Amino acid sequence: MQEPGLKALELFLIEQLESNYALYEEHFQSYVTQILQDNLPQEMLAASNNADAEDKLNQVLSSIGLDMNRVLYAARANKAKELVHEYVQAEREAVTLVNELLTDAGASMDTFMSKALRDKIDDIERIHRLTAITESRRNAALREIDRHRAVLGQTLRQSVQQIGDDDFGNGELVLKLPAAQGKNAA
Repeated sequence: MQEPGLKALELFLIEQLESNYALYEEHFQSYVTQILQDNLPQEMLAASNNADAEDKLNQVLSSIGLDMNRVLYAARANKAKELVHEYVQAEREAVTLVNELLTDAGASMDTFMSKALRDKIDDIERIHRLTAITESRRNAALREIDRHRAVLGQTLRQSVQQIGDDDFGNGELVLKLPAAQGKNAA
């Protein structure tokens, strides 16, 4: 149940980070640097000036099927994932930041957990129903085992009683020994 709640928190944080670039600026810069290093020759990286840099960045992004909005979203998503991980690990700074963002939006972790529960209630009910069916089958199987055990016990008691009646006759023990042969026969 916690995983869907944390995923909902992550999506919430992506939205909240959109209005606060400073929180994910480092991720954005790292992501853009990696894209440029992978797609531009080293000489072009060194020769770029600030006026020309934005145009070159847009050209590079467009050549690999990206645009600035996708890069910004990816940076926010990466930061949100990192925040959720740190929040789960109870790192003080992450917990404080997440709680501030939740408070500013008028939300709480309970909001995400209850939404996750609402989203999964059909699955929970189906699992409960399947569990009840399985328990019913198990109980029926155990009743059958007990019934067969009782029949087997009754059959064994009758067999033992019949053997006892045949061997003891009228209350005296009669041992049937094989007939001796040879010298010792007397």
